[in-house]
Parts: sequence; C-alpha cells; structure tokens
Amino acid sequence: MNNKFLSLTVILSIFLLAASGGADSRIDGSSEATFESSLISMFPEVKFDEEGELSDETLENISPAFEVVLCYQLKEVFSNFSRSEEETEAVVRNALNGMNRADLILFGEDNDLIGCMSEMKKELAQ
Repeated sequence: MNNKFLSLTVILSIFLLAASGGADSRIDGSSEATFESSLISMFPEVKFDEEGELSDETLENISPAFEVVLCYQLKEVFSNFSRSEEETEAVVRNALNGMNRADLILFGEDNDLIGCMSEMKKELAQ
C-alpha cells in the first residue's frame, strides 16, 4: 500500500512537471534584461502582436503563473504613484526574483492575484 502511494505520487509529480513547461526555470530579477529573458524562458507560450502588446490569444489563455506576474506589476504601478517607473520595476523584480511557476502561483494565492485578469475584463466590459 505504501509503495503504491509513493509510486502514484511520483507519477503525478512527473505529469505536473511535464505539463507546467518551464517548471525548472526561475525568474532572474537582477536586472531588467535578465528579468525579461527569464520570463521569456519560463513562458514560451506568451505571444505578442505587431505592436508589441500581448496577443489576444495569450490574454484569453493566460496561465495562472503569468497572470500573477502581470497582476503584481499592475498592483505595484497603481499602489504608489510617487515611485518612478524604474523604482516600480525594481520592486517587482526583487519580489519575484528566484520564483518558478509554482512559487508564482503560491505568491498569487497569498496576494489575491489569481483571477485578476478575468476580474479586470468584467470591469472593463461594464
């Protein structure tokens, strides 16, 4: 019984890691350039349109971990207007530095960031 439970746990862990893509990747917040490149590595599914904006497809199918990154950035932008853009970017990079997808989801749950994009869509539609 104990071996079956352990085997099932290992199999489920392998599926979760395989499904999460970029699970081993971590955010490098040491600079703006490394932050951006680590996000590109962690979220290869994210696409941009011709203007460099997130594509509609990406916004419709956003992963919870990437949603946390976007929503945390927005939260920090709107929480302190006296900070410069560079200071806000540094706050975000420092807070997310070293996190992988699973860490981001936990951070999002702890900071009520999961689902914020769908909430924003609802608000904008009204």
